[in-house]
Amino acid sequence: MDSSLSRLPVMVFDCQATGAVPVRDTLLEVGWGSMPNGCAGAVNLDSALIVPPADFLVPSRVTRITGINDRLLAGGQPIERVWKKLRRAVRSCNVDPGGDCVGVVHYTRFEYPWLQWLESKGGGKRRPLFQELICTHALARRLLPGLPRKGLRAVAGYFDYPVDQLRRSGHHAAATAVIWRHFCQLLDQNWGIRTLDALAEWMREPAPTRPKRRMFLLDGDLLDDMPTGPGVYRMIRPGGEVLYVGKARSLRRRVRSYFANRGGHGEHILEMLSQVGDVTWRECDSAFEAALIECDQIKTLMPPYNRALRTGERKTVYVSGDFSLAGEVQTRRLCVGPFVDHHLFYSLACIRAQLLRRRLYRRDYAKFLETVLPGVSIVPDREAWHEGMRLFARTYPRTARADFSFAECWELGQHLWLDAMAATENDTDKASNEKGGEKEGVKDTDDTQAEHTEWEWNGPAVCRLLSGVFLRATRQMRRRRWFALLSESTVLWRTRDNETLLHTLSFHKGSLQGSNIVKSTFPLDECIPGRWERDMQTRRRCLDVITFDRLRVATSEIRRVLAEGRDVTIVLGPDVVLNSGRIARALLWL
Repeated sequence: MDSSLSRLPVMVFDCQATGAVPVRDTLLEVGWGSMPNGCAGAVNLDSALIVPPADFLVPSRVTRITGINDRLLAGGQPIERVWKKLRRAVRSCNVDPGGDCVGVVHYTRFEYPWLQWLESKGGGKRRPLFQELICTHALARRLLPGLPRKGLRAVAGYFDYPVDQLRRSGHHAAATAVIWRHFCQLLDQNWGIRTLDALAEWMREPAPTRPKRRMFLLDGDLLDDMPTGPGVYRMIRPGGEVLYVGKARSLRRRVRSYFANRGGHGEHILEMLSQVGDVTWRECDSAFEAALIECDQIKTLMPPYNRALRTGERKTVYVSGDFSLAGEVQTRRLCVGPFVDHHLFYSLACIRAQLLRRRLYRRDYAKFLETVLPGVSIVPDREAWHEGMRLFARTYPRTARADFSFAECWELGQHLWLDAMAATENDTDKASNEKGGEKEGVKDTDDTQAEHTEWEWNGPAVCRLLSGVFLRATRQMRRRRWFALLSESTVLWRTRDNETLLHTLSFHKGSLQGSNIVKSTFPLDECIPGRWERDMQTRRRCLDVITFDRLRVATSEIRRVLAEGRDVTIVLGPDVVLNSGRIARALLWL
């Protein structure tokens, strides 16, 4: 076998599992790629899903990370068949018949226990699959010591190879092959290491200490040319893929903070910074405008490292007039909408159907409750649920009537909201009194004991939960009306540094139509939206997930400007103008 690293036949390997301990966790997928001609040749990639044990269900967190679910695993292969495929791939890498193969993985601590497990299940007492196992993560610690993160996605991105967000073994095996090729070049050029024996000897030497300064692909001089005003910036991989879109009041200060040596960034941000080769930006008249442009660019570009404001799997939903039915398509029956929080309104429809005594929970009661209440970790038992439903129907009898209308739901939500506001004020007063008592040396032992009691579902608790569903639904209705108004409007507010100037933003069909800076004496008649006369029903038809998010960002920015003590005016029509006081009162509901 040729021991030259660049011509060394290797096989890259990756696996996905529910954890790192084979005796406790479950192997889901294996991916590999044979490189019989070394770094110069092609990679023969393959992967296989593993048939899971009986009664195994893929955890939701694993599905979210990998995309592997129970349906995919149902078409998996037995371990023995996968092991035979791996053996054939190893033999294809060997130049000498019966020779051994070198394996390359990115993280030995995770992959090696599963390799041993595979050998025990599929190979019995035969010799190990690989003669030697090379860890590219350990190589990255020596070859790229200043890189902020050395995970597979970070290192592959550093070499301008994008890795899919879903962790699948085939993609990871391909990325490992790319990393190995680049590392062979670095070992040859920078360290003079050209053979497997020299690499093994070098790896036995003490690892270098982590440098004080982080290493980035980005040219630091670029940051000095950035403007100091508000705007939107893009973090870009050397190949041109946009990794992240952000907004800032000061572009230079914000982007510089990413590349400072002090900590404070999350893991996914450090992983992103390991791959950034360029930064572009767009100046804006205000931070308000920058927030709206950021929202639109995230929707358009779908950068992998933007977690918020992504459309994802969210959909609009319509409900019937009595809220007992919900669906994604508007029909004559499903005439109320659209709403974005489809989980909430499906929950409301199921609760209304139960209040009307339709037995939707016969087959799988716990599964039904998980669907109705997706954010609740511990679902109530059947007895507590029935008791809470009866208590809610007695407290709010109109909700159990077949003719329960949209207006009645609105009125009920307003009543619940006022009760919640009063309860919040009482809790605040009580907390202030208790704080004063603690200063005087008074301690409430009953409250201390209550903190350690386990949560138990009962009728009143279920009743409060149902009230919360109706309250949130009413708030969504209110928000939908506010967004419909805001979709055809002009927003004006005073600039930060000059009180004689005003920022203006115009919306049409929920999209940003224009931005400007005018004098404070500018007549409001000139700010009347061009399509202000559009009726509410026509406006609501334009409200999709993207428009909802954009107007939600606009509402958050209006809150921020008001919190800074600056006057805000919203022009909705010739004689319909909202001042700061009216806007603040309206925002209390949203």
